[in-house]
Amino acid sequence: MKTLLLLSAVLLAPALSVTAAEPAIFLELPTLYVIGGHAEGKWLGTQKAGKAMKPNTPFRIFTLNGESGKLTAKKAAAMEDVCMDVWSAEVEPEIEKDGIAIAASWEPMPRPVKASSNTLEVYIKAVSDILVSQGIRKPTVKITQHLRTDLDGDGNEEVLLSATHYKTSEGLGDVPTSASAGNYSFVALRRVIDGKVHTQILDGEFYEKSKEFNAPNLHQVSAILDLDGDGKMEVILSSEYYEGGATTVWQFGAKEATKVLEVACGV
Repeated sequence: MKTLLLLSAVLLAPALSVTAAEPAIFLELPTLYVIGGHAEGKWLGTQKAGKAMKPNTPFRIFTLNGESGKLTAKKAAAMEDVCMDVWSAEVEPEIEKDGIAIAASWEPMPRPVKASSNTLEVYIKAVSDILVSQGIRKPTVKITQHLRTDLDGDGNEEVLLSATHYKTSEGLGDVPTSASAGNYSFVALRRVIDGKVHTQILDGEFYEKSKEFNAPNLHQVSAILDLDGDGKMEVILSSEYYEGGATTVWQFGAKEATKVLEVACGV
């Protein structure tokens, strides 16, 4: 991801000497922003989580594919020059890869996340229906992520779809400064509620008409983790525009997912 970006939420596991009484802390990688945290049933923003983080806190690193490493955060402090309301961490070893680093007393990824085909007709139609409902009459469907996982542990899988269509976009880090008619980027959650398929757009934008120099965002899922220790997994989304970005955390509920954390940085 870019140098001036994002934040949202995180957690960690028991093998790292983090006690249950300590708050869970989450870092966005590789920017090292303190996304936030969770303690005593409450979500903590970047400032509160940064202040609560103890020196030399051990973290586990996660991606959509599972655990990918460890690091130690020596300290955290507010950024000095840009985004001064955002806290960042000093860690070792140095890290350059994308991911979410978590310090928590529970297992943050209790169930796997599976990447599935982006070309299945049922999901191409689902994305097309979303785009038409948002005013894009003849959409070009480009699914970038098709993820399946059991978010709440009830034995039934939910589906997360990311779709993006920009002229120059090939992924995060390649986002145009203007949007053309028919462009879009969004993330949607699909699941069965009371026997019917329910689709919820978590975050995104849709351009029925062209817009010049509007700094459109590219949206995708960056991680799916249990950030508060309740056994249900939260969805962590990343968005990026050409000079910055954001991270949001969505908590899975009985009828809909709710945004519980959001942090952004840009110029």
